[in-house]
Amino acid sequence: MASHKKLVYGVNWVRVHKLPAYPPVIHIFAVGVTRTTGWTEAELIPKDEDTSTGERTFEFRARPNGPLQLMTPITASYTWQDWSDLSQVKVVSEKNYVIEPVRDETVEPKPICLKGKLVDTNILHQVLETEDKKKFTIIGDLRNYAVGEAVFLFGTIAEGAFFGEQKAINVCWIGKSEPAMKL
Repeated sequence: MASHKKLVYGVNWVRVHKLPAYPPVIHIFAVGVTRTTGWTEAELIPKDEDTSTGERTFEFRARPNGPLQLMTPITASYTWQDWSDLSQVKVVSEKNYVIEPVRDETVEPKPICLKGKLVDTNILHQVLETEDKKKFTIIGDLRNYAVGEAVFLFGTIAEGAFFGEQKAINVCWIGKSEPAMKL
C-alpha cells in the first residue's frame, strides 16, 4: 500500500518513452536516491490532477526499511496508456523534482541474456559479472540469489541508466540454468 510509503530523498533523472504497442503506451523510468539503505517497493504514484496542461505529476515513493544513514540508489517505473494529451512528466521527491518531455521516438527495449556471477562490489546495488569481466547493475528482484552464485539473467538494458561505468539491466527472469526462451 502506498499509504505507508514515503517520498524518496531525491530524483536524479527521468526518461519517458513511447513503447511499441497497440494502443500506444508510454514508459516512465526514474532513478533517485534514499537517505538510508533498505528501501523497498519503489513506485511512481500518479497524483490526481487535471492533465489539460499537458503535464502529469508522479510522486517517487518507497517503503523505508534500513537504519544505515547512507545515500542509496533506487529506481521505479510506470507504464501508462491514457496519455494522448501528455507533453511532459514531472517526478517529485522530498528535495527536488525533474520534468521530462515525452519523446517522439519509439524506443524498443533491448532484450539480453547474460551468464555470470553475482559479485560483491562494496556498493549498495547488486552486480552481475559476466565471464568476460563485464559488470551490469541489476534492477529488479533476485529471488533470494546471493553473492557468489552463478546465474543466468534475462532482461532489458535500462537505456540511460548507468551506475559508474556499468550499464543497468532490468531483470525479467533469473535462474541457475539457461532460459528456454530465445532472443
